[in-house]
Amino acid sequence: HQFKRYEFWKVNSSKAYYDIKDSIYAAKDNKGLMIKLFSRSPNKLLYLVDTIMPNNSWKVYTPLSSTYYTAPIYINSSVFIDVELENNKNRLTKDFSFNKATGKKITLANAPSAQYPGNGGAFGLVNGVVSNKGINSAEWFGFNGKDMEAVIDFGKAESFTTVTLDMLSQEGSWIYKSQLTEIFVSDNGKDFKLVDAFVLKTDDLKQKVAFKFPSQTAQYLKIIAHNYGKIPEGKPGVGKPGWLFVDEIAVD
Repeated sequence: HQFKRYEFWKVNSSKAYYDIKDSIYAAKDNKGLMIKLFSRSPNKLLYLVDTIMPNNSWKVYTPLSSTYYTAPIYINSSVFIDVELENNKNRLTKDFSFNKATGKKITLANAPSAQYPGNGGAFGLVNGVVSNKGINSAEWFGFNGKDMEAVIDFGKAESFTTVTLDMLSQEGSWIYKSQLTEIFVSDNGKDFKLVDAFVLKTDDLKQKVAFKFPSQTAQYLKIIAHNYGKIPEGKPGVGKPGWLFVDEIAVD
């Protein structure tokens, strides 16, 4: 009713109160994802789901369905979801990219900073969503002076040759990519074998960093992305512990 008054008075007002929110969590038995949508608006949520077809470096979206939202949406493949409020300009889009780690069980040895806790706890590292908003995205996990040590349980033995980490590099904000990343595998979740250790070039500014190795078959995967450590002379924040920002883990 209050917004109707603003409209009658011809007063400009923010509609952020009606922003569409989402919650992403694991589907039953960690076989896919569920996305729950909600808004304070009395208007209905209308969503469109598009398949994603790789075409060289482009993505081609093919409409699958457009319907009113009534219950959490099940996702088990790469899709693009576009949600909007009926008769309203508020909108939410999510680009889900699936891989062997998406939706699986994941645990962290070190908790991220309370300032940058990620989206939905540790599960946010395998929720299929990659940040496209820079440091302002809620998808980022920030580790201040700590390593990111994650263990993924695939639920069964899986074969893979590549682990890709989405990491942020922003020296002005004291954020540095991991210079040393170690990959381990295990069949029982207790005894881990080192697959390889990767040293990242300091001038590699790509957000997605792929670590490739000979094919491995295992149920458990451990990734340790070591923190940069103390910031060196000549850099902003000299002497302070660097931040490590990780967004998504992909396994192929």
